[in-house]
Amino acid sequence: MRKNVTLKKVNHASKTSTSIRLPQSITLQIETNTPASTNMTRILIFENYEGRRIELPIKLMRTNSHGLEVTEFPDTLHNLQLLGSLNHRSFWDKIYLKNGVYDTKIHIKRMTLIVHYYKVVGGAVKDIPLLSNTLINRVLANAVSEMYLTPFIERQTLQYAGLTSQNHPAAVMAAKDVGKSGTSDQGYDQ
Repeated sequence: MRKNVTLKKVNHASKTSTSIRLPQSITLQIETNTPASTNMTRILIFENYEGRRIELPIKLMRTNSHGLEVTEFPDTLHNLQLLGSLNHRSFWDKIYLKNGVYDTKIHIKRMTLIVHYYKVVGGAVKDIPLLSNTLINRVLANAVSEMYLTPFIERQTLQYAGLTSQNHPAAVMAAKDVGKSGTSDQGYDQ
């Protein structure tokens, strides 16, 4: 017995820049092990598989004696949205927090990093927690130094999905993609 199968035509060309859900802002909160400085500028770095980087300068303000929070992005909304545009998914694979040449060290105890989307497809989550009061216990050294955040983010996204590294590899890979925007084909990254 043969079944009749109706195939739907999928129009892949209909994806336009207006249909892309771009990130609009982030929340970054840091709890320090030592008293926090008052005002400081740092850089969030997103690196793709080729080693190209998109840098987001951020201004941190002290919220209490051991708390820092992003208060503004100095002219970087374009770069944040660039991360969510077509063909930029691999920029989410490596994320760093960077000090500049003259910046003081930060003893980071815990960190929260949430990406906020303005519009999402029906029922999807608008606020993606890459880090959620995650224990870091590392020092971002003074002078030009970087802290690699990706291992902490991957553990957080696995926990967010209710998985561990012992689950099926396909499920683990999918969970590590939570919160990423754009497409991921290496041939399309620009």
